[in-house]
Amino acid sequence: MRDDMQPPPRGCAVFDLDGVLVDSRLMYVRAIQLAMSEAGIPASDEDILGGLTSDVAEWARVMKRRFGDASLRAIMGRAVDFVTREGWRLVEPGAGAAEVLDACRGRRLRLALVTNAPLAYVGKVFDRFDMTGFFDLTVSCAERRIPKHLALELVLKETG
Repeated sequence: MRDDMQPPPRGCAVFDLDGVLVDSRLMYVRAIQLAMSEAGIPASDEDILGGLTSDVAEWARVMKRRFGDASLRAIMGRAVDFVTREGWRLVEPGAGAAEVLDACRGRRLRLALVTNAPLAYVGKVFDRFDMTGFFDLTVSCAERRIPKHLALELVLKETG
């Protein structure tokens, strides 16, 4: 059967990128450590890992209490620059991610990605791990400036 004659998708699977499709914990530690160093705030791996959580908002609240709002903005800006510029080279494939993506495609599921990461980083990670073209829809919460739960609602609406 030709590709243009394939039956329509039977559903949708929604993925997160960091911590699911790729292991990016070390990359984020390095990004934050470098950003803090550039802001004049020394921090060990333990300092960063102690406050680093999957809840970015909670991590930001902890950092703001420790270092103040101006320092947090500087750290976040520098960290995002590092992630987009070169951090994507430090991530590793998530355990079993390729097999899960292949299985979803084999079941004719539409694939969507909802991430807090910038799209420039996402594109570089996709290229590095041959994931370009796997996803029917990609939503960056950071670029749309929306919380993840609203991004999930958007994906559900757009994918039917």
